[in-house]
Amino acid sequence: MHNEDNQGGPQEEKNSEQSNNPIEPVENKGDGSFGWLWIVGIIVAVAVVLFFLQSNVPQDSVVDEDEVADEVAVDPLRFRDAGVYDLATPSNVAPESIVGLDWIVSAAEAATADSTAVYWGMESLADSEFDADTTPDNTYPGTEAGDLSGDIAIPAKFEANIQVPKSGTVYLRAHAVIDGVNYWSGEEAINIENK
Repeated sequence: MHNEDNQGGPQEEKNSEQSNNPIEPVENKGDGSFGWLWIVGIIVAVAVVLFFLQSNVPQDSVVDEDEVADEVAVDPLRFRDAGVYDLATPSNVAPESIVGLDWIVSAAEAATADSTAVYWGMESLADSEFDADTTPDNTYPGTEAGDLSGDIAIPAKFEANIQVPKSGTVYLRAHAVIDGVNYWSGEEAINIENK
């Protein structure tokens, strides 16, 4: 029997040459890893660009009716039936303070109002007392704020200030005349806090 381990031959000389020369590289296995880094880097860069560009992509043009209703409800100056809307007042104020008020006068289409103002007093008046024939003369004691008259383009928002008395509760309504008809907001109340 032959024992190849004990015999020297061309194969053994070849193996010994490889093991005796450590300077020669056997194989460079790291060259392919730089290629993978480039690919990963390009994928990350594309993902970042797409992320920032997605906000510029137009959304679906189909709009849900509920979304339209929500958008309309947000716009206070939309066209509505002729009237006075959204009288905004603080609920509690200090005695003799100056209070800012605002309200909206609107109509079903672009129109003009003859006048608008806020009327207030110290006694509450029932809603049933206010209709198209109710003029400011027969409501609150004639105190007014923000009186505007002339051809006022509507819908529009109006502002006024009043100085409240020392105590009690102030009741107020905004009023407008549109095409000769009186329109009133709902009554709001401002409580004067005694300290």
